[in-house]
Amino acid sequence: MTAKPYEPTKLDGAKLHLKMYLERSNLPIPDFQTLMRPLLEFASDGKEHSLADAREKLAQVFKLSDEEKKAPLPSGKQPRFTNRVAWARVYLGQAGALDSPKRGYFRIADRGLTFLGEAPERITIKDLEQFPEFHKFRSATKVHKEEPVGAEEKRANTGRDAGECVPEV
Repeated sequence: MTAKPYEPTKLDGAKLHLKMYLERSNLPIPDFQTLMRPLLEFASDGKEHSLADAREKLAQVFKLSDEEKKAPLPSGKQPRFTNRVAWARVYLGQAGALDSPKRGYFRIADRGLTFLGEAPERITIKDLEQFPEFHKFRSATKVHKEEPVGAEEKRANTGRDAGECVPEV
């Protein structure tokens, strides 16, 4: 007699969470590296911008729906898109491409203008490693110390998030 495969009649909590996460991860929300160049381009006018204004502009650039803009991280604590824009800003700031005159605001730095003229269509962590400040920032992070070289790049290319919190902005 062959055993019948287990078929739950309803999803338990862990399976429901996984199912919801997989459904959300199929949304076309760009990863934080893909957002870096458009964020620099947005700031290239030299004006001071809020993260909220940047999110709205980038959502238009990537043609995100309201549902996509609001899709939460697996933790449910914040929208995935909000998180990714914040991490793009942090990484560009740590590379010296963006300045942060006050909390929640940024503007392009001279280095950012120069870098924008030389940067590829998609800016990656590897592109930012040319800057000593960014290299120092990366070497101080726990993720960088514990993961093999290239692991974060690989994870970022799969669309997973850099982290599940909004960094100090």
